[in-house]
Amino acid sequence: MGGFHDTTEKGDLLFVDQNEYKVKMFSNDGDITTLFTTEWKPYCIHYSRINGEIFLGQYTSTPKDKFLSKVTRHDSTGWTQVIEKDKKGRRLYVNVPQYITENKNRDIWTSCISGQVVVVDTSGRHRFNYTGQKFQSYFRPSGISTDNLGQALVCNCWVNSASVHLLDQDGLVEKTFSILSSPIQLSTIIVPGASSVNHMSLDTSDRLWAHNCSKELLHVHRNGTILHNLPIRSLYSGFHDTTEKGELLFVDIHEQKVKKFGTNGNITTLLTTEWEPYCIHYSRINGDIILIQFTRISKGKFLSKVTRHDSTGWTKVIENDTNGRRLYEYVPQYITENKNGDILTSSWGRVVVVDSTGRRRFIYTGQQFQSQFSPRGICTDILGQILVCNSWPINPSVHLLDQDGQFLRLLLTSEDGIRSPSGMCIDDKQNLYLGQEVSSTITVYKYLKSTED
Repeated sequence: MGGFHDTTEKGDLLFVDQNEYKVKMFSNDGDITTLFTTEWKPYCIHYSRINGEIFLGQYTSTPKDKFLSKVTRHDSTGWTQVIEKDKKGRRLYVNVPQYITENKNRDIWTSCISGQVVVVDTSGRHRFNYTGQKFQSYFRPSGISTDNLGQALVCNCWVNSASVHLLDQDGLVEKTFSILSSPIQLSTIIVPGASSVNHMSLDTSDRLWAHNCSKELLHVHRNGTILHNLPIRSLYSGFHDTTEKGELLFVDIHEQKVKKFGTNGNITTLLTTEWEPYCIHYSRINGDIILIQFTRISKGKFLSKVTRHDSTGWTKVIENDTNGRRLYEYVPQYITENKNGDILTSSWGRVVVVDSTGRRRFIYTGQQFQSQFSPRGICTDILGQILVCNSWPINPSVHLLDQDGQFLRLLLTSEDGIRSPSGMCIDDKQNLYLGQEVSSTITVYKYLKSTED
């Protein structure tokens, strides 16, 4: 079955019941209620984060064992829009839509097993069909999603050409990606004077910031040349990041401040925090600064929260879920943001993911086939996939997840020569930089193959 469930911004689960021809909701309080009954069999569902409407792919069988399909749109008043044919009266959906989503411009995207992605605008008018690329032997679209830029990502699940296609909002191919069966080691970078690389921040693909053993934060060229060195006490966390202008942002836990080392060599204070800042992420989506802060409440016990700060001084605090339970049981050590605006943190035994409003999306706690999960560095790629280090010595590895937290595979393991992966980031060419707790070497891997390669 296709995309038969989705969630609301409140964390409620919406799903279709084909047997009863109903759309149902599993709410946060544990109750299951019926929202409405459908005319045809419901097959896939999308909840609009724009206006709260529900989109469905529905179908019915005909006497000749064929199917008729349509998309319906439902608002909270009971109003229904039916999208079935183009302006010439031809059926839009040759087969049953398996997955459905919505773009930021309110276009409705569906993927059909017949080999096409059908896109209509908010009024239901046909915009275009996408049928894959000629260099692939077959196109069988399945999962589909869109990001904050209006780009769409479409899975091609055909075995011989399995890949993810990246399209712009008009259906033009930007790139097609596939995951390499085995990552390729491209190069190594030595951080002078370091015994471990727990965290790094890329300036460009040739330059990065990392810490050494002399309480210095080093700006290092990939050939090992030191470009700058700052006398900053290291934290065992993701305590620094860079902007698109090449400025270094870092937290000063002792002064409870966020500071900037500019390209002119000056250090300035950007903001003062209420609690002790521990890790930082600079949003490449909108320029916000996202922090982890903590405070001690007793010996060995802490309270933690995520705060988001924009350039006007506005602050958003993320602490509890919709039931009032604390989201962060331990102090998160690393923080990042996905292309859909989700905020991801890693702490002892868990990765906590909330959406851009601060509502909990999911928690990832590793895989049962591994004896222990000790997540450290975390980052995301152009496809919205999540990469997280498991630094546990018995089963060191890098886990690859989709943007909804579903485990895809172990990208790197001890068989690839890693021992204690910790720091991690991805450059604009989608190469993975991996640092470890037991080495001064950063290893650069290629794990995605694109049409440009």
